[in-house]
Amino acid sequence: MRFKLALLTALPLALCAAEKPSFSSTGYFTPECLASFPQAEFRQETEAAWKAALAEKPERLRLLSRLKAAGSPRSAAVAKRLEILDSLIAYIAARLEAGTAESLLFAWSAHEELEMLAGYFKEEAKLLQELENAPKPQSLSVRDFGARGDGRSDDGPAIRRALEAAAAAKSPVRLHFPAGTYRIEPESRPPERRAWRNRISGGFSSWNADTLNQAHLRLLSPEHLTLEGEAGQTRLLFTNPALCGIRILGGYHTTLRNLTLDYETPPFTQGRIVAANAERTRLEVEINEGFPSPLAPNLLKAPSRRLTPLSPETRTYLPGTFPLGKVEPLGGRKFRIELGSFHAGTARTSLAPGNPVVITGRYDSRCANAISSILSKFDHFDAITVHSSPSWTWHLLSYAPILQNCRVEPEPGTARLISTNGDGLMFAAIGKVGPYLEHCTFSSMEDDGINLAASTVALTAVTPDGLRTLPERTMSNTSGVLILDGNTGKVKAVRRIVRRNGHPEYATPLPPGIATRETLRQPTLTEDQKREQKTMYLQKKVLRPDRVQPLGGCFSGSAIVNCTYRNIRGLGVQLTAPGVRVEDSTFDTITGPGVSITALCPWELYFSARNSVVRNCRFRNTGGSAIYVRCIPPYAEGNMEASSIHHLRLEGNEMETSGKPALTLWNCADVQIIGNRIRRNAPHGPAVSLSRIADIRFEDNTFQLPGGGTPFAFVDSAEEAKMKNINSKVVSYE
Repeated sequence: MRFKLALLTALPLALCAAEKPSFSSTGYFTPECLASFPQAEFRQETEAAWKAALAEKPERLRLLSRLKAAGSPRSAAVAKRLEILDSLIAYIAARLEAGTAESLLFAWSAHEELEMLAGYFKEEAKLLQELENAPKPQSLSVRDFGARGDGRSDDGPAIRRALEAAAAAKSPVRLHFPAGTYRIEPESRPPERRAWRNRISGGFSSWNADTLNQAHLRLLSPEHLTLEGEAGQTRLLFTNPALCGIRILGGYHTTLRNLTLDYETPPFTQGRIVAANAERTRLEVEINEGFPSPLAPNLLKAPSRRLTPLSPETRTYLPGTFPLGKVEPLGGRKFRIELGSFHAGTARTSLAPGNPVVITGRYDSRCANAISSILSKFDHFDAITVHSSPSWTWHLLSYAPILQNCRVEPEPGTARLISTNGDGLMFAAIGKVGPYLEHCTFSSMEDDGINLAASTVALTAVTPDGLRTLPERTMSNTSGVLILDGNTGKVKAVRRIVRRNGHPEYATPLPPGIATRETLRQPTLTEDQKREQKTMYLQKKVLRPDRVQPLGGCFSGSAIVNCTYRNIRGLGVQLTAPGVRVEDSTFDTITGPGVSITALCPWELYFSARNSVVRNCRFRNTGGSAIYVRCIPPYAEGNMEASSIHHLRLEGNEMETSGKPALTLWNCADVQIIGNRIRRNAPHGPAVSLSRIADIRFEDNTFQLPGGGTPFAFVDSAEEAKMKNINSKVVSYE
């Protein structure tokens, strides 16, 4: 193999550390928004939060020292969140110093996130004090309440009696599961509806009771409760493949340790294609021995049913996942399967006779996850292994959870092709400190590895005085909001929240022209009007309501360290949240991008990430870019104008890709790409794709490219001038 070395020279106008920060305009805020907000008031509010957080740093360092001295497993999470907070403090300071209207709005939009993260360390100190003063945990065994652990008996009633005894103890309790297989059937009737603690905002909650009551085991407002098995020897086996395994409602410092979770009947089935029509829209599939029929009730009634092909040689995912239509039995274990409606251009070459397929029935995320925790605080999952789940593996609507040494994988020694029907971890909602993951493995999932999905809320209506909006929850538990255009993603207005007459209201009325569901509602359409609207949709002219983004931080403080992602049908890690670290992790054989930092506007996840780092990770065999940064518009095609994702650091990563550029940087600003090793295999193509960028810095990177390959491709060639510090080297090979 022949190599040739070339150097990319540094641009002469590199920023000096002593200079006043200077940031190019990103276009994230509309001119009307920039001209209308009270700059002095916003600066004062932001500086107060910044100074308070800075003054409390010695106290935070003392907390970390105490945790390390105590040998607490929480010390690693606290250390990483300290790093995230320090970076946020510097981010706000630089934007305050820059002094432009846009930089001030970026700083103000982060001030509540700053307060939330600073408050997190006080919560950790409170928990440490409680644990230091708590009595020795009381130890109970599920065997003492009648559980057998023989894999045949229904141990659900005995375990529920043990949980009731733990709740009555009013002290830290360790509930022990001796080695064995505990078969657990759901209760024959839903448990009594009762309010449970909301550990995030305080008070009590009972929302969505019908859905949340459905689970094999339900822990209602537990405090300092540990469910602990014996490493590799304790298995919880759930019998209904359409219901949640363990649900924690309003828990406080709940720990699950050394447990293996699985479903007695897999929540999916699998087989191989034995015949297909010419269009490959109708298949004959033979189901493997030991797997359920595709007409099993949990698969037949699931809201979302899919068929996904895999490689017969490697058992890895092939391109495409297809909605399931009509299923007819043909006798024996053979079935005729019609595929549902999908995009006409979808490639179907992977639906070839002989290829194995998996058929999944995916349920509503709130009712059918292996583990779900709602409005809880300080969950700790240690050495938990999950072999299957009807939807996501972990669904966490909680505050600062920790996952250490956990695994999601098909049961070893079986013929199973996949592990779970959905994401490995879904952390989604508004205004919480995010999860910390360390030494975890996610493999063979039918969707994404981890999804940190910060969300916005569509506006239903605005009151005539412009001081309130529906739904009202958009104005609760936050000091301010951004109003985003539902079609462009740009910020149309910013508003502080004040309380008047006991109600949260905007400090000043919203400007005219806010699009809501009410203002966009249309009368019943004729067939001609429906056809016209379809044409408008294809032309990207359909209007969407504007959206509210609270300033609560959207689970800033998430960290993913030393984790492995392998053979995942979707994305490795999806981020629409600020203040995230992904470090020292491995991504191998991912259908989509390895790490995706995006605003997913079609999924109503308009939040634009900032202050995030991807460092020292290894990417190999990713179907998309190794690292993908982009604001995705509300439609399948088109471009977002604003460079709203900003202040990122991509450092020391090894990226090897073939089909797509190793690095995609669209709609982003203030990004540092430092010390990465980027290899682009054949076919020829760019290593980096760039569009709608500002202040992009490349330093000390190495590009290994096929002969004649180029490091950069600009969608708009004029943007090349926005690149800075390009002092990297290119190694060409044949």
